[in-house]
Amino acid sequence: MTLDHALLVSRRDPARAEVVDVAPGPLAAGAIRLRIDRFGLTTNNVTYAALGEAFHYNKFFPAPDSPQSDGWVGLPVWGLATVVESQAPAIAVGAGVYGFFPAAAYATLTPAHATPTGFAVERPHIPPEFAVYHQYHVADRDPFHAPGRDDAVVVFRPLFLTGLLLADRLVARDFEGADAVVVSSASSKTAYGVAAALRRGSATREVIGLSSARHRGFAERLGVYDRVLAYDDLAAIAPGTSIVHVDIAGGGKIRAALAERLGDGFKLDLGVGVTHGVGGPRPTVRHELFFAPAWLLRRVRERGPGFVGELVVGWHALLAGVEPHFHVARGVGAEATLAAHRALVAGETPPDVAHVLSL
Repeated sequence: MTLDHALLVSRRDPARAEVVDVAPGPLAAGAIRLRIDRFGLTTNNVTYAALGEAFHYNKFFPAPDSPQSDGWVGLPVWGLATVVESQAPAIAVGAGVYGFFPAAAYATLTPAHATPTGFAVERPHIPPEFAVYHQYHVADRDPFHAPGRDDAVVVFRPLFLTGLLLADRLVARDFEGADAVVVSSASSKTAYGVAAALRRGSATREVIGLSSARHRGFAERLGVYDRVLAYDDLAAIAPGTSIVHVDIAGGGKIRAALAERLGDGFKLDLGVGVTHGVGGPRPTVRHELFFAPAWLLRRVRERGPGFVGELVVGWHALLAGVEPHFHVARGVGAEATLAAHRALVAGETPPDVAHVLSL
């Protein structure tokens, strides 16, 4: 993978980032070069960096081979790109492509085979359950494509699909028999996605959002929770209530507080992200890390292609509701990209802001 004007993060400290410039090499036979027109930058990308070693994200986009980049890797993002050079007969110059890219100005890919919606690349050094990251979708064949909504797509598509898959996981297991679903980091975009997906469905469980005091009002205005509580107000959850905790933020302290409050009523802690760090008390309840790509592969095997059709419908329904709640902050160039990354790492990005960048 050639990186050109690329955002790199440190393997040892993913909060550290820099932008480097590397001239692209000649295009090999069968390869394509894409200009990355825009990409979303959210706490989802913070999670990719935090889990880079343990979850293979550092293997996707290795840094250019130079002394200055030793110990650094390209930050993975979801974006929209345009093919500007092609040595692959099936991929035309000018094609619009959605997929998993480095946070960079350009990317070079070698399509391995065609798919119904575009093409796939091969990354044999990455485990097979990461297959969704190898799929690239050409606009005129992509059922998730949303013309005229490019900024919203690069931010919300991965987060809302995670939300839809989380909701499906909960419904498929009958919510572990729990009375309610408690969603932490309720003001986050992924939390909005799972709560909105649950509201779309026929499940009758109460959905409770947990939020910091400063973001509680915003989480309430999202209109997808039955009620929103501040983190220090867990006493409002009645004794004897049984819950599943959708642990968006990866916060050990809130998990421990819920376990102390509810005891055996805490049926499952379903971990999704680590934006609040990986520290804190060890789980004292049943804990499961939810990996959306693996759940997607499983459900497609179980339910067939019709399951993807359900996700398409759900995605477009959720996308239609974002404008009243979120606004896009567009940034171009190295300084804007670094500033957005720093703000996300520091937790300083307001919950209603969606960063869309271009290098």
